Order: sequence, then C-alpha cells, then structure tokens
Amino acid sequence: MTTNSVNLLDMVCQDPIFGPVDRYLMTGGSWFEADQMHWQLLQRQAIEGLCSLTADKPTKSNQERAELLLNHLKESSTQLFPTQSSLAIFLQAESMVKSWVPPVKAKTARKRKHNSFSALDSEEE
Repeated sequence: MTTNSVNLLDMVCQDPIFGPVDRYLMTGGSWFEADQMHWQLLQRQAIEGLCSLTADKPTKSNQERAELLLNHLKESSTQLFPTQSSLAIFLQAESMVKSWVPPVKAKTARKRKHNSFSALDSEEE
C-alpha cells in the first residue's frame, strides 16, 4: 500500500487567479486586505478585458460585452479603498469605451415628394 500526502493548503489555493487571496487568508492574513486583493484582481480582469475588446471593431456584441465589463469595473472600483482613486480608473475606462463606440448617425428627415394632386388647389376641381 502506498500513502499519498496531500497538502491541504496547496489544494485549497490552487486557483491560478484567486489562489494568492486564499493563501493570504489561510496563512493568517487580514480579511480586509484579502477583500481588497480580491477586488483588485477583479478590477484588473475587467481592465484587461476592456483593453483587448477595444482593440477589435465596435460591433453590437462587443459593445454589449464592453458594457458588462464596465459594470464589473464600476463594482470593483467602488469596493476598493480609497474609492476616489479607484473610481478615477473607472471614469478613464468609461471615456475610453465611449470614444471607441462610433457615434450614432442621426436620421435625416426626408422631404416627402408631392404628387401631382397635392399641387392642385383645394378649390379647383
């Protein structure tokens, strides 16, 4: 019979993205710092997603994904301390996305061409 030794800390903290947050908590780190690390990771993911997305064309689906990522960025930015500096990142990203989206073309009103009957005076028969 063979026995395998499993390191519980390594098993719990094996997530490639959030593993460092779990490891920090499991080794006695503060909950506040772990929470801030978590939101920083989410903020970084949203920023990276927006940067790669804005490199593409602003199609309808890309614009919808950008709105979703902006919502994630706003949520993570409001959770970080200090809020003002983290919200500045959100405002910069929001302006970047707005400049990326093409302006909506205003529909011009077409003049209706009158037919020959509209040229007749109502008094004439």
